[in-house]
Amino acid sequence: MKNEFYGLLQDTIDEAPQRDLKIVLEDFNAQLRGDRHGIKRTVGPFSSSEHLSDNGERLIPFCDRNDLCAGNAYFQHRATLKPKLKQQRPLTITRPFAVEKLKDPVVANSFNLELRNRFKLLRDTNDIEENWAASKALMNNCAEKFIGGDEAQEKSNEFRKERGGKSTTGNV
Repeated sequence: MKNEFYGLLQDTIDEAPQRDLKIVLEDFNAQLRGDRHGIKRTVGPFSSSEHLSDNGERLIPFCDRNDLCAGNAYFQHRATLKPKLKQQRPLTITRPFAVEKLKDPVVANSFNLELRNRFKLLRDTNDIEENWAASKALMNNCAEKFIGGDEAQEKSNEFRKERGGKSTTGNV
């Protein structure tokens, strides 16, 4: 499943024009150890883990191949804050998008055109937080319109919500 995800992600990066700026935003649940030998461009100096997780072993080559960096490791976080971040996250059940619909050229082209048009109309401000919030809302609204949710995943989320947020499959 993870290899399939990284394969699809790599295909998406490969299909994008070289001149385009590529930003991949996701919680990859990767632990990157502090030893940066040979990967200094990919992993920043503030990696907090003592070991490299399975997800980290997948993320580093992906970032290396695509000249990307694991941004969280480039900023120092207070040591007392790190453990609390996981504890304080509220359970959020999101409705995933059915990205497989983008394999249909008609849907993909319509989605792309709508996204471009909406970004052209987006008002640019000097406030980065305001820009990010507007961009995020724009992308989510556009995605909701064209690639809506995956009904099977929604049922799984409802079941998980009924069980108090506990996953039935463990770590994926």
